[in-house]
Amino acid sequence: MPNIIQADETNRLVERKDVPLFSNKVFSEAIINAVLHDYQVSRNEPMISVFSDRIGILLRGTLVSAQTKEGFFLGESVPVKEKLSEIFLQLHISEKYGRGVPTIIIAEHGKSYYI
Repeated sequence: MPNIIQADETNRLVERKDVPLFSNKVFSEAIINAVLHDYQVSRNEPMISVFSDRIGILLRGTLVSAQTKEGFFLGESVPVKEKLSEIFLQLHISEKYGRGVPTIIIAEHGKSYYI
């Protein structure tokens, strides 16, 4: 997916500030989380939608029974696909620290969201 650079013309004096459409780090976290944590009750894969101002990733499932809503937002990792999670860890695609959701939320709302 191309990361289209947009121009930020607000308060422009001399130089133009190029602003990417999205953060590659946050996008990677979201895709990895969608793959590892998708609880496919209805056998639907994650759906990715690209809008002019955002990218949406929709998972059509619920939290697994071992996960709470609070734990989810705090970043407690409860992978649904444990074998795939182990492979991702061995290939250094992901880690097991549970930083995915907090990384995504802080990027969107700032650190004050958690305070």
